[in-house]
Amino acid sequence: MSLHSFHKLQASGGTLTPSGQRKISSMERCYHTQEPIVEHLEQPLSLCEVCQTLHLHVERFLVFPQDEARNDDDDEPKQLGFLVDIRKKTFCPFCRLVVNAANRSRPQVFHNTATNQQGPRCYMRWLIDGQQIVGTSNDQENIYRARTRRIHIYGDPPVFRDAYLALLADDAPSALFFGRIISNYETDFSLLRQWPSLCERYHGVVCNEPLTPKVAETNGSNSLRLIDVQQLCIVSAPPGCRYIALSYLWGRNARSQFRATTENMASLAVRRSLAKVELPKTIGDAIVLVTKLGERYLWVDSLCLVFDGRGNSFEAYHVDEIYANSVLTILAGTGSDHNAGLPGVQPDSRIVQQDIEKCGSNMRLVLTYLAEEYLRCSEWDTRGWTFQERLLSKRCLSFVNGRIYFQCRQTTYCEDIVGEQEEIGWSLDSTGMPSRIFRGPPSLQYISAVELYTQRKLTLESDILRAFKGVANVLERHMKTSFLYGLPESMLDYALLWESTQQLRRRPDFPSWSWAGWVGEVQWKASSPRTWIAWYKQYSNGNTIFMPQRNLTSDGGLVCTSVPSSSESKSPLSLPQALPLLYFWTNTAYFSLDTYETSTNFEPSQLQRSLSFPSPIPTTRVFNPTRSNYCLGLQDADGKRCGTIVLNSPLIEPVSKVHEFIILSSGPSRATEEHLCREQRADRKVGPTGEPSAAYNVLLVEWKHSVAYRVGIGRICEDALSRSFEPGVTWKDILMG
Repeated sequence: MSLHSFHKLQASGGTLTPSGQRKISSMERCYHTQEPIVEHLEQPLSLCEVCQTLHLHVERFLVFPQDEARNDDDDEPKQLGFLVDIRKKTFCPFCRLVVNAANRSRPQVFHNTATNQQGPRCYMRWLIDGQQIVGTSNDQENIYRARTRRIHIYGDPPVFRDAYLALLADDAPSALFFGRIISNYETDFSLLRQWPSLCERYHGVVCNEPLTPKVAETNGSNSLRLIDVQQLCIVSAPPGCRYIALSYLWGRNARSQFRATTENMASLAVRRSLAKVELPKTIGDAIVLVTKLGERYLWVDSLCLVFDGRGNSFEAYHVDEIYANSVLTILAGTGSDHNAGLPGVQPDSRIVQQDIEKCGSNMRLVLTYLAEEYLRCSEWDTRGWTFQERLLSKRCLSFVNGRIYFQCRQTTYCEDIVGEQEEIGWSLDSTGMPSRIFRGPPSLQYISAVELYTQRKLTLESDILRAFKGVANVLERHMKTSFLYGLPESMLDYALLWESTQQLRRRPDFPSWSWAGWVGEVQWKASSPRTWIAWYKQYSNGNTIFMPQRNLTSDGGLVCTSVPSSSESKSPLSLPQALPLLYFWTNTAYFSLDTYETSTNFEPSQLQRSLSFPSPIPTTRVFNPTRSNYCLGLQDADGKRCGTIVLNSPLIEPVSKVHEFIILSSGPSRATEEHLCREQRADRKVGPTGEPSAAYNVLLVEWKHSVAYRVGIGRICEDALSRSFEPGVTWKDILMG
């Protein structure tokens, strides 16, 4: 057999005839003709008793049309036992993979005193993995067809990160969506070149159209400087040139990093000048990578922006446009500074460790993790400024945890799973991909961007809106509105209903009614509010301007509403110019607070569900031990539970004190029910159709010098207003700071 024939056999997973032609196995013939597979592989004797009951066969990793109508228990989790017991079964290859899954991932802290002392139980379940587009619906949405499955491994409680087991492509009837062995000696740069090429050629306008205008059209073509990796110097960007951008961390020693200044710019334009400079390892590796990818120009902030003596650059305000118009962005997700490098670019710069076990006759399984799981573990993914660098890029090549991943707005490619194809496909590795948020309705785009962004950290807290500006520019165009301290002016009714997922800390010099005024993660749970409020804002010259609102439609779109008539509006008060205040008038009511309930919500949010599409269910279990908020019950004057409030941070005042609540809007009952405590839901009144009565969205505020400051967001039952504490429901002018 020739070496070429041997490699052909390895790639196909079949056998060769004496003439060198590939013999089609019965398994592959059934897979391509969609016939059911009747042959079953014998279980190896080395599997333990528990794992033998899993019936691991190659066909279980394939999806056939008849599977959709088959009623089986494939989707049901199967208990594997306690991790401590699984560790003892070293003879079982499947158990070894489970143990490696627990050992390879960084342990998660889980505070639960009721947890069994034997440690976590381990589970497995089958998940739909690879899917291909087979057409489009009437509303132009892609129609997907499932092709493969992957095994999901997880613990309860989740003290280790979820892992996945994929069948190796060499043992499958068709390679697409199955596991691939990564070379430990040399990175396959032809594969890295293939990924962006497939995207550019076959993914159409979704991936090729920039989210912001071209740099040349905005600032003039001469304003963009690039590294010429062939000449090793800084040049002015040639008109219409292609370039790659680098997103990386400067690190704590950023002040010592070599950078372009007004003094050295002329010398950096000399041919091979960068060869004489000691560049950070990450930048040096990026120059090598761009060359290997067959491109010529690279953009790096420290060398392509001009910095003054204090390390600042006035050109940094246009960085979002640079990332949005790059043909590819390199994400340096390894390490915590500019010397971490890009593992795999230089020879012998990484050690790839893959856990592979033979769990059946001609069936090897490889342990994998989702791309987003690796990225979330990186220091790079925690930083606020890198958020827009990734989100605005058309395509990203990520170096993280010893692996290399490619992501565009349509799909994900990775080294350890075969995913390359001309058609657009989807696999589990695309789960949680944030670049997909701009494909949804405008309101979902907004809340998704803010929820993701507020999970990140900033060295300078005052940068909260500056680091979000590039994304905000895109959202302003999509939503056709201006932003006011991070909130869309035409959607204030909805945007003000954000709530904390953890204890927040006040950010000075920003308004309390905006998420930008707090440090910590926020989310939205209320939907489609209806309000009577006319909102006003104040400019720095003291003028107060009315902000017309647009209502949310059922699909998340926006519909313009009428401007209030003169009989509905009042003359705004004279507002203090030093504060960013909202002015409006509405009802307030008074209720007391009940006992604390620190709640942890494991249910997937609207954002998490949208990022797992087209899977019918979220493919990862949502768990974050830090995501717990302070939830209190509300009591009316009759002592009845009438609602709940989610606090931004714990109250200093006694819980039993009566507080004033600002009534913002009414909301649908289904959006309110999930916020109500169990006891409260049992006491809810229902309408004539059996639906719970309506509820109001309310703000808990504290007053300082006649200005209200936000403390928390809540819901109250509609009929509770008649049982308000004294002085009862009051119509009031509100200034919010």
